Amino acid sequence: MPESLSLVSGPVPALALVAAIAAVLGSVAWWRRAVLRRQLLVAVPSAAAATAVLALLAQGFGVAALGVPASFYVWTGLVLLALALGAVGWRRVGGGQRAVAILAVMLTALSAGLRINMQYQYLPTVGALFGADAQHETTERALSRMRGGGAQDAKLGYTLQLAIPGAKSGFAARNAYVWLPPAWFSDPSAKLPVIELLPGVPGGPVDWTRSAAADQTAQAFADTHHGLAPILVMPDATGSELADTECVNSPRGNAETYLTEDVPAFVEKRFGAASDAKSWAVGGLSAGGSCAIMLALRHPDRYSAFADYSGLAGPTVGDAMEPAQTTQELFGGSAAEYRAHQPENLLRTTRFPGMGGWFEVGSADPGPLAAQRLLAPLATSAGITTCTAVIPDGTHDFDTWTQAFRDSLPWLASRLGLTAAPAPGRADEAHAEPPHTDPASAAPVSCS
Repeated sequence: MPESLSLVSGPVPALALVAAIAAVLGSVAWWRRAVLRRQLLVAVPSAAAATAVLALLAQGFGVAALGVPASFYVWTGLVLLALALGAVGWRRVGGGQRAVAILAVMLTALSAGLRINMQYQYLPTVGALFGADAQHETTERALSRMRGGGAQDAKLGYTLQLAIPGAKSGFAARNAYVWLPPAWFSDPSAKLPVIELLPGVPGGPVDWTRSAAADQTAQAFADTHHGLAPILVMPDATGSELADTECVNSPRGNAETYLTEDVPAFVEKRFGAASDAKSWAVGGLSAGGSCAIMLALRHPDRYSAFADYSGLAGPTVGDAMEPAQTTQELFGGSAAEYRAHQPENLLRTTRFPGMGGWFEVGSADPGPLAAQRLLAPLATSAGITTCTAVIPDGTHDFDTWTQAFRDSLPWLASRLGLTAAPAPGRADEAHAEPPHTDPASAAPVSCS
């Protein structure tokens, strides 16, 4: 089906690249020497120079810290080359050649977008590109008739999008996504545990279902556990795609209060979820991973477990740890508040008996890998049952985070008292086969 056609592997990216290169070659006026000479002597050097300037500017703004590969500049340079070739020859060629030049720009831009998407796995399928946010979606209106009414397939869980108001925090959040397991529909009296999943920056709640397949992973887990799985709530932690609250209360919004008070209160009331800390965990990817450990350590009365997927060592407003800038922008210049939100400081000064922590990162993601090596031993020393996993050759992308959630879900479900603990040594992989992830690639896990 077209909706399931992959955008991160298979023929689509390859065909787009071939078509782009063919269009660029077709925009060259091979049969007109004067135009060809200008294209070769003006357009090609101009595109190369513009690409070099763009690369230097990107490095100056710290893009290298994001793990952006050099190939991105090649794909961008191809777009600039198509633009330059078309511009130089525009007045000296006919309408057909101009149409090819326009097509070349469009196809090189499409190919560059697909290649960049392949790096981060943000839109895994054609369906995701055109707004398919989750595998099985429903509405709030449909929930009442589906729950306990026999109208719903007892084997399926469903995702819905809804507003979670900032009743106490005043935080202006985008709509959240909530996945409800089959057991929620079949047993209206069930008090199920909850995993609160936080996105990265840039990003939003939809990333967890559309790009990280969390709903599919949880559905596969439920399939092997008689319909049982935690409720997944995926709230907005930032307020917009590019905003960066670092999940703290600051001039950027009272995100910490929203995530630790407003969201749990709403989920417990609206979905009848369990309310005690032993039934709640918080996880996150990238910046959301940093948020997850920070929130759990600051609010052990709310969360009994956390999962940090590729997070840095703590809240930071930059792409690396920036203590001075973060202190000023998020904490009004208060060094004490900065320290009070840093996991390293919290783990060195406080013990957390009964808490569990999962750290998973790709081996080719240096900043988060260094954070794992710093924080995981400190977590163990602070009395936290700590598990670590490193995905071979994994990078800072949704393929890594899809696998990380899949690896950790059995452990999280057992920490929340829902199912038995998985066998030690490797992440339990029998329960899930989400898209664009090799089900045989579960990372070795070390728990202490």
